[in-house]
Amino acid sequence: MAYTYSTEKYWQGACAVMRNLKQPLSSQKGFTIVELMTTIALLGALLMLALPSFKDAVERNSIRSRIKEMRVNLSEARDHATTLRTDVTICSSSNGTSCNGADWQEGLLAWADKDKDGALDADEIFMVRQGYNDNSKVTATATSVKFNASGAATAATEMRICPESKKVEYARGLVVQLSGVVRYSRDADLDGVHENNAGVAYTCP
Repeated sequence: MAYTYSTEKYWQGACAVMRNLKQPLSSQKGFTIVELMTTIALLGALLMLALPSFKDAVERNSIRSRIKEMRVNLSEARDHATTLRTDVTICSSSNGTSCNGADWQEGLLAWADKDKDGALDADEIFMVRQGYNDNSKVTATATSVKFNASGAATAATEMRICPESKKVEYARGLVVQLSGVVRYSRDADLDGVHENNAGVAYTCP
């Protein structure tokens, strides 16, 4: 096939190339300064809106994690009582060596009365847990819980953990029943706030 050279097409193509070369770089790729600053401002606004929700989620999950950990501790103490066939006490302790009546958020320990003398000996301690380093609050109806050899509790006890923000809808609790069974608190009326064993809604003063 014969090839026909077209001068007109040549100059049309050359002019198109020249027009593209004359365009500023900013119109060919990337962002302008105004576009970049606008994007940063929008991202900042979105971050400010999302931050409170993120903090709430962290606090809510922290309380749930702590109440689960407390239930595990209580259940472990009960298991020791039935395994060793002796009384086991789990109590609040700020020093990890004695049941000193401290607030539960300051720490706890559990001990098995192996010699059955009713007194805590250093070699009878089998669990020590450190306290919390924030301003969450643990309240309980007693500073200790005792399980006997059959796994029953000598007294019913309730515990509640309130978050540092004191948002009562995040508060969670435990109920130690006389049978020794440990259950989580419930929101029986579905109003978003859990209640104690008597059906009274939690408060976080």
